[in-house]
Amino acid sequence: MHKVSMNPAVPQAITPDAESSPSSIEPFLAPQLASLFWRADRVDAHSAWCGHIPFAHWLIGVTQPRMVVELGTHTGVSYAALCSAVERHAVPARCYAVDTWAGDEHAGQYGEEIFADLSQYHRARFSSFSTLIRSTFDEAVEHFVDGSIDLLHIDGLHSYDAVSHDFDTWKPKLSDRAVVLFHDTNERHHDFGVWKLWAELRTQFPAFEFIHGHGLGVLLVGTNPPADLLKIANLPEKKATVIRHRFSLLGERWEAEQQLLANAEYFQSLQQSFQAQLNDMQAVHESERVTGRDETANAQDAAVRDALATAVTSWEAAIQAAIAKANASVESTPTVTQLSTKLFDAEAKARAAERELQRLRSQVETAADTRARAIAGMQEHIAALKSSNKKSYEGC
Repeated sequence: MHKVSMNPAVPQAITPDAESSPSSIEPFLAPQLASLFWRADRVDAHSAWCGHIPFAHWLIGVTQPRMVVELGTHTGVSYAALCSAVERHAVPARCYAVDTWAGDEHAGQYGEEIFADLSQYHRARFSSFSTLIRSTFDEAVEHFVDGSIDLLHIDGLHSYDAVSHDFDTWKPKLSDRAVVLFHDTNERHHDFGVWKLWAELRTQFPAFEFIHGHGLGVLLVGTNPPADLLKIANLPEKKATVIRHRFSLLGERWEAEQQLLANAEYFQSLQQSFQAQLNDMQAVHESERVTGRDETANAQDAAVRDALATAVTSWEAAIQAAIAKANASVESTPTVTQLSTKLFDAEAKARAAERELQRLRSQVETAADTRARAIAGMQEHIAALKSSNKKSYEGC
C-alpha cells in the first residue's frame, strides 16, 4: 500500500485502494455542458444582456432551432451569442435581427455608428446564415411565414403596451416547438412593463425566469416544446432556484468583463478630460508667458526709458544752467561741482531702475517654471491612469 503524507499542507495522493466514484467525474466531461463555458463572441460596455450569454449558448444546443429572430438588437451582444452558438453547435438555422438602430425612449437615442460597427462585425462573422433587417418590427413581420420561427427574442420598447403588441403581432409566426425570450422581466422602474406581461403569460404557458441580468423570461409557446426546457419549467421551486443561481454565476464572468469595458471607457473619458484641461492650461500658460511677460517687460522698459529721459533732461537743464552761470561769472567751479553731483545721482537712479527691471523679470520666469512643473505633474498623472487601466484590463 502506498503511504500518504498526513501533513495537511501537502496534497493527499490518491492510493490504489482509495475509494473513488467515476460518476462524480462524468458531469465535468459531459459534452452538453461544454457550451456553458464558451467564450463570448461579443461583449459591450453598455449591454444589459451579458449575464445571459452562457444560457444563450446552451439554449441553441437544446432547442436546435431552424429559424431564430431577434426583435431589438442594439449593439448585438445577445444576437452575437445566439449566432455564435448556432455556428458552434453546427445547427442549420437561419437567423434574423430586426431593429431600426435609431434607439428609443428606453435604450436611448444613438447615432449611425452603432449600426455601422455591428454591420461590419456581422458581415465578417455571420453573414453566411444571418441577416440584419433594418426596419420596425411591424414592417418586418410580413416577411416571415406563419409557423416558421422556433426561437423568438423580444427586446424592443419595454412598456407593457409595446411588448404586448410585439408578442401578439409575432405570435402567428411561431412554430409548434417555439420558445420566446423576454428580456427585462425583472425591471420595474419608470414605465417598464415587461414584468406585467410576463406575469400574465407564465400562467398560460410553461415558463421559467432568470432574475439576474435585469431578468430573462423563457416562455414555451409551442405545443411540442424542447424536452429539456420543459423539464426546467416544471422543476419544483427549490431546484429551480439552483438552476437560476448557477446560470447567474456563469453569467458573472461576462458581466465582469462588461464592467471592465465600462471602466475602460470611463478612464478614457477621464483622460480625455484631463488632456483637454491640460491643453487649456498650456494655452493659457503660453499666452500669459508671451503676453504677460511682454507686457511686464514693456512696462519696465518704459519705466527705465522714462527714468533715463528724466535724468537726461535733468542733465541737460543742469548743463545749460551751468553754462549760463559760467558765462555770467568766472567763479564757475562750485557750479561744475554741483553739476557732477547731479550726474552721479542720475546714474544711480538709472542703475536702480535696471535692477528693479531684472527683479520683476526674474519673478515672471519663476512663475512660469512653477506652472510648467504643475503641467508636467498632470501629464505624469494621466500616464499613470493609462497604465493602470491597461493593467486592469489585461488582468481580467
